[in-house]
Amino acid sequence: YCFNRGRDGHADFTVMDMNWQPRPDLSVGHYDKLPEKPACFEEMVEIAKVLSKPFPFVRVDFYEEHGRPVFGELTFTPAGGLDLDYTPYGQTYLGSCIDITNIDDKALELQ
Repeated sequence: YCFNRGRDGHADFTVMDMNWQPRPDLSVGHYDKLPEKPACFEEMVEIAKVLSKPFPFVRVDFYEEHGRPVFGELTFTPAGGLDLDYTPYGQTYLGSCIDITNIDDKALELQ
């Protein structure tokens, strides 16, 4: 979850679980006051499931505007794969969640 995004592009970052509890074992960002769960969180999750289904990994970004989800973007390589906001355990854990066994080798060849 990114919050307090400034004009300079910097944002505070933390990992929350599906019950909106912080995961300090995964993220280096720890804050005394965390943002409230978005009013449309469940709707965001349902939309993200549909949008992410065809991909072995993708981050689906949303914003909340007046209690409604607003789609931001699909991100396939967050921070170019060099995101330092995760703990070493968090990087290993998230990597273990990606299943690439069904990717067609032909799809990976450069044309």
